[in-house]
Amino acid sequence: MERILFCLVLSLFLCISCTSVDERSFFNFPVSDIGTDVPQRNLDVGNDTLVGIMASDCIVRDTVIIALSRTEYLFSISGLNGELSGEYCRRGRAWNEPLSALPLTETYRLGDNTCADVYSPMDAKLFVWNISRSISEGRDVYEDIIQFKDEDEARLKPWMSLYMLDEDRIIVYNSMQSGYGDGLVGVPDYQIYDLDTGTLQREYDLFNVVEKDTEDPVLSPSVFLTNVDCIKPDRSRIAFGMYFMPVFCILDIESGEAEGYRLKGHGGLDLQEAHRHFVDIQSDDEYIYALYSGEVMFNDEGTDVPDMLYVMDWDGNLLCRYDMSRRFSGLSLDGHKLYLTHYEGAVAVVDTDMIKRDLQQ
Repeated sequence: MERILFCLVLSLFLCISCTSVDERSFFNFPVSDIGTDVPQRNLDVGNDTLVGIMASDCIVRDTVIIALSRTEYLFSISGLNGELSGEYCRRGRAWNEPLSALPLTETYRLGDNTCADVYSPMDAKLFVWNISRSISEGRDVYEDIIQFKDEDEARLKPWMSLYMLDEDRIIVYNSMQSGYGDGLVGVPDYQIYDLDTGTLQREYDLFNVVEKDTEDPVLSPSVFLTNVDCIKPDRSRIAFGMYFMPVFCILDIESGEAEGYRLKGHGGLDLQEAHRHFVDIQSDDEYIYALYSGEVMFNDEGTDVPDMLYVMDWDGNLLCRYDMSRRFSGLSLDGHKLYLTHYEGAVAVVDTDMIKRDLQQ
């Protein structure tokens, strides 16, 4: 995610020259202001583990860490003791080899096995990766390979996230960002695809193209609508936080209704002094945990602004803010343990049971 966001930020500065934008004009749903005067606590993030392991763009599941790899394989699997178990999903051009992969968003059980959906955006294929069998057999095991189709063959499918809704459908965030340089940019949106046919079933029409009176009047929605998201375990709602705006949103998947919430007291979308806001987000059945920064990007003097952890409920109520002593690059939730990855290639651990006890006081 960090590598992807870096490219997006460069696009932001190269493509536009105005200084500020009305944030609400991007959204096709209500965005209300909410106060940030909630209880504030310091968060003890615990000791690091996996020091020296490439831990960005990763998820932790069943006490193993699955991260994007920079080798000929797309993923590496390590134990929480830092020991590398192996590398999997060899990249290639054969039908049964993915060309590329997005960072994993989740794993799920398929019978007795742990599986994950590996999406290859370069050839619009979904590989149902059987992680358990791959580890036990020492080879790449895919239960299925799905080719996605569209009536418009030029239509892009640069999905930034993917979640299983049921055995027949997935919901994705189609950022449309990779076509910007080719003049093919579209408005990002959440979409539902049928897994049997590989075809698009539903779009939500959540966002707008924003026009300004400049040399390049159309601001790239693929840049400004970059977000981080998570799905509620019961598959009923998606929460997403905007990377370039202090706005988080909740989408009801069945009804299509969405609500946005802008954090008061945080700087808005300023193109000459861009800030990063929501860095990553995770959730359980009760709460949403959002890693938030607010730091100025591309500061010549460097920056070491500590991050915060906001906790919200699924009704959009901001409940608490935890201040932390350093910066992080991502979150992963495994059971009741919240893993915070950071730039030195390590992981710190927070017990969400402790956070829930704080909220009940």
